Amino acid sequence: MDRTTPILDPGATGQAPIHDHNGTSQIVLALWSVTMAKLRHIALSVPDPWASAKFYQQAFGLEVVGEAHSSTADGVYLSDGTVSLTLLKYKTDAPAGPAGKDFVGLHHMGFMCDDLEAQSRQVEAAGAQLFMDAPVHTSTEYYEKKYRDPDGVIFDITHSGWRGAKP
Repeated sequence: MDRTTPILDPGATGQAPIHDHNGTSQIVLALWSVTMAKLRHIALSVPDPWASAKFYQQAFGLEVVGEAHSSTADGVYLSDGTVSLTLLKYKTDAPAGPAGKDFVGLHHMGFMCDDLEAQSRQVEAAGAQLFMDAPVHTSTEYYEKKYRDPDGVIFDITHSGWRGAKP
């Protein structure tokens, strides 16, 4: 993958100011190079993953590519050939996060990376807090580390991918 992208840092100094279209506000930019991960996974927390899967199959033509049966949740993996949409019914509040196991809606998104440890260091340096580490013993070839961004939004990073997600 070895792709990099510039990022914006409004607090940086020594760069030329950028003005909005009215010329009234000033934002200072600094360009840093970071490794770009790929968005390949979206997880929805739903009351009935199989009923929801039927909807997404009929409404968008997504294909069922697997099922999830773990100690944390049961669910269905769907895909459009590039992104994995996972529909989950959490079993307990702990892995579901602050909203709890009965929450319905967008639960988290996932980014695929080449080097899990390097990406971990990068997201932590950017301010992410580890929410759930990768399991020591995996029951599937698909696993990830879960983080919360500075706003509390949950996201995964993985080097192993998700069912139906394009590398």
